[in-house]
Amino acid sequence: MTTHLIEVIKVNESYMLVDAPSGVKDELHDFFSFYMDGYKFSPAYKHHLWDGKVRLYNRQNKQLFVGLLPYVQSFAEEREYILNVDSSLTEKTKVSFDEVSEFLKQLKLDLTPRDYQINAVRHALENKRSLILSPTSSGKSLIIYSILRYLQEYMNDFNALLVVPTVGLVEQMSSDFLDYSKNDNTFDESNIHKIYQGQSKNTKKTITISTWQSLQNLPKEFFSQYTVIIGDEAHLCKAKSLTKIISACSNAPYRIGTTGTLDNKKVHRLALEGMFGSVFQTITTEKLISRGEAAFLKINCILLQYSDTERNQNKKLTWREEVTWLLANERRNALISKMAVKTTGNTLVMIEYIAHGKHLFKEIQSMVPKSRKVYYIAGETTPEVREKTRFLVEKEKDAIIIASVKVFSHGVNIQNLDNIIFTTPTKSRIRTLQSIGRSLRIGRNKEATLYDVVDDMCWKKSHKNYTFQHFMERLNMYIEEKHPYKLFKINL
Repeated sequence: MTTHLIEVIKVNESYMLVDAPSGVKDELHDFFSFYMDGYKFSPAYKHHLWDGKVRLYNRQNKQLFVGLLPYVQSFAEEREYILNVDSSLTEKTKVSFDEVSEFLKQLKLDLTPRDYQINAVRHALENKRSLILSPTSSGKSLIIYSILRYLQEYMNDFNALLVVPTVGLVEQMSSDFLDYSKNDNTFDESNIHKIYQGQSKNTKKTITISTWQSLQNLPKEFFSQYTVIIGDEAHLCKAKSLTKIISACSNAPYRIGTTGTLDNKKVHRLALEGMFGSVFQTITTEKLISRGEAAFLKINCILLQYSDTERNQNKKLTWREEVTWLLANERRNALISKMAVKTTGNTLVMIEYIAHGKHLFKEIQSMVPKSRKVYYIAGETTPEVREKTRFLVEKEKDAIIIASVKVFSHGVNIQNLDNIIFTTPTKSRIRTLQSIGRSLRIGRNKEATLYDVVDDMCWKKSHKNYTFQHFMERLNMYIEEKHPYKLFKINL
């Protein structure tokens, strides 16, 4: 029996060359090929210009992301192929838990790092590549700060790029770093360069924090200066332009992704692991809650009941038509506004569309006494106002914030949220769990409530409306995450 040989050679810090006989390359090509989520709705697929698949292995140049080496090893082992791997691809730097713990004491932090945070830092430093999966409220920014400070201390050619998805996160991450270092006179603003909205790309500072949008059109040469690349909210790195940025950092041996949530799509996970490395889970939300380090969350599902006439009339609506009809429904908007006003404590009303958010903002403002503050934050809100609002809400005890999902579902750190109201239907696992995470941060209280507004327009047994189907998917997520829930039917 012929035994095939697979040769794996390091090209740079981003890519490896995986060479093999022609037939094995075809196998690798198929092994690393997956259907894209929603491919059937793509115009390219409908016009037979694309077969709907994403291919991670390039048969022509034989290249593959370095982070996928464990999958190549499994591929070869399952088929009993001989695998010859460049030793430089498997090198590790031994770092112990105690070493990291002692180093963090030198940073003079106001808080005591938790065991799972120290272990995440240790894992990232030792493996150089890692996709750190750490739930919201588990202190990802402290993990990132600790990794950067350790490498800054011990790495000769340290130059780090931290990529975040929003302008607000650039400011928040910088603010968090300065807060962590307030007792440490060896680190201050002179270490941090921020890039967004036309600010200079060039700096001699050793830590650059930027949105990926600000970097996407820069030449490859710009990224060659970095020896450390960290992608926060890494689940968003599947965007083509962001993948380009991560790949262009070809001289960065340290490649860390951090996220609180991964979806269940294999292609999504493999693309992320290819860029950053294997998934390392720090702790689960359930364990954080049991340890008293995250708020206990209860979920009230508010099932709005529509008349038979409305159900029958709307049963043939498309997804977009259904959402448009719901968001324009005055009775629905009035109920959401009253719900927000009746809550006690700080309440976050999450919206998807600006026009809907502005309508709710105006309606809620008209209902509350002047003593109760109401804030509005969306994509058009400037970074300075977003950050200022975040600090103001931290000091409030009974405020209402109407906020865009896109702005608030990723990394916004508010300690004192007591309630969240979902006003716009979604079935996205990442968006749902990230949004839930806003309420898990420990503040004044150790309990929070999520109100999930559900539109039941099902017609008899033959038709379940789109938004109700999406709720059923969210409900499965709540069950998986072991959050207690109750169902309440309300007639509109």
